Amino acid sequence: MNKFVIVVDADVDPRSLNDVMWAVCTRTDPGEDIEVLRKTWGSRTDPLSVQGEPPFNNRAVIDACRPWTRLDSFPQVAESSRVLLDRVRRRWPDILG
Repeated sequence: MNKFVIVVDADVDPRSLNDVMWAVCTRTDPGEDIEVLRKTWGSRTDPLSVQGEPPFNNRAVIDACRPWTRLDSFPQVAESSRVLLDRVRRRWPDILG
């Protein structure tokens, strides 16, 4: 019954909405990387379904991966190491939690 399927690279935590949306915003070209599938099989429990009509819905598949043709030249992600992040959190726990 999923209406949105977002595909991400291995460096993105699919359990983190922030990470997934970051990938969508930085790695998705809306004109090239979003496919809409129409009249797919849905569920009668979908709030958008109409009683008495077949439970079809539409779905979007979003490719939020680095472009395959640009893997070598695509900008690297600028991020701190886990060790540095842990050290900063320990130093300022009242501010960073």
